Amino acid sequence: GGATFEVEIPEDMTVKIWVRVWWDGSCGNTAYVRMGEKGKLFCIGNDGTYDEWHWVSVPSEDLKLKKGKNTLYLLNREDGVRFDQLFITDDMEYVPQYIEENEDE
Repeated sequence: GGATFEVEIPEDMTVKIWVRVWWDGSCGNTAYVRMGEKGKLFCIGNDGTYDEWHWVSVPSEDLKLKKGKNTLYLLNREDGVRFDQLFITDDMEYVPQYIEENEDE
């Protein structure tokens, strides 16, 4: 299982991707992220924060997206994984802390 998201990028850019996740335990604390149908598969998580919402990042400092529509895949790796937000930024120093509000609303 998993989810697919269409992301519109205003110009070619290098980005950092964050996923807000909830892990049930050590046997359910990872997922995969992939940009594009044939993009590199990144494993996220594998941390020891359980039973609370927290942010994990895609482990890449050179993830490049092209201007226009890009498809992001969030794919199951283990059972018991939940997520409620994705955050894509070109600010490599930014670390999300809580729920990110949509600036367009």
